[in-house]
Amino acid sequence: MDSLLALIQAQQRLNKEAANPDPFDGDSTRPDTWIKFHENACENNSWQASSQRIRDMCLFLTGLARKWCELHYAGHEFDTWDEWKRSFLAAFNENP
Repeated sequence: MDSLLALIQAQQRLNKEAANPDPFDGDSTRPDTWIKFHENACENNSWQASSQRIRDMCLFLTGLARKWCELHYAGHEFDTWDEWKRSFLAAFNENP
């Protein structure tokens, strides 16, 4: 976990100028809406690889969503973006 957090912090410093979505906490935003914003940021920032999209997504998660990411990332580092996205949407599907 510490290495994931260090990676996230380092990436945050590098991404200050990048197009970034607002943070997602798992409660206040619809996950399908938020993931579209994240995918747009990925396109704008040329984040094409699944591993980069997943890693960078975790930078913008807070609260319950951050906990989900930390647990899921540790167990599924080699998921494709589509698999990760489906899992994310399933996990937070009950949001308004």
